Amino acid sequence: MNAAQNDIRNTKCPNATIKEYVLKAKSLQTDDLGLIDIIKQTLECPTIFVFGELLELSNVQALANTSNDPYLKLLQLFAYGTYRDYLREKKCSPDTIPDLTELMRQKLRQLTILSSAKYCRHISYQVLLDELDLNSTRELEDLIIELIYSNVLKGHLDQVNKCLEVDQTIARDVRDEDFQTITNILGDWLRSCENILMKIETQIQKAKNMKDENQQAKKFMESTIVSIKANLKQENEDAMMLDAFYFKDEKKRSQKFAKYKWKKDN
Repeated sequence: MNAAQNDIRNTKCPNATIKEYVLKAKSLQTDDLGLIDIIKQTLECPTIFVFGELLELSNVQALANTSNDPYLKLLQLFAYGTYRDYLREKKCSPDTIPDLTELMRQKLRQLTILSSAKYCRHISYQVLLDELDLNSTRELEDLIIELIYSNVLKGHLDQVNKCLEVDQTIARDVRDEDFQTITNILGDWLRSCENILMKIETQIQKAKNMKDENQQAKKFMESTIVSIKANLKQENEDAMMLDAFYFKDEKKRSQKFAKYKWKKDN
């Protein structure tokens, strides 16, 4: 066993990071068994859930089409796949992928839970039991609880309704060929946001126009009221003047009549 292997074996896995394994793997040749040992330990480590940095190393990629190609496929499966993918691969081509250790099996099942949590916020126990090929609800809950304690999944178990309620989850590795799909999805999302923004701006402009129209209508109404009041006031004044004129004229006529009658009587 070489120095790199010893260093990795002496590392306490619960505190290990993918960068530590990547650093050790860089110093190894493709045909060095220590490289396979590092891959195995990385897959078993309970604190590592993304493998892209290790997978993209040139000496790891060089495992393709060699006797250790199954370990490259296993690493790819842990990076991108699910437990069901492993079962299908193992059933169709049992020699193309290694057997899982119990720690690997537990890790791949947890990765499968993370994949499901990415697409659904309410996942029934039965769906997860089927995906993980499990019969024990207790075993399923233990896997989920470990994910929550590891801070890679935020949520809670609804034991009454037998489902996992997901608040947030870490992202898994992404294949190069999936980037275009992601780009398309983000592009659609961006266009949708732009359309919503345009609709909001249109509604804002309509509201502004309506406000302006209401203000103009209010000003017109106020000016109309002022004009009506002025007209009414003028009409009242005219009426009062007319009444005063008639009263004065009537008074004169009455006085003339009274004077005329007095003269006539005398």
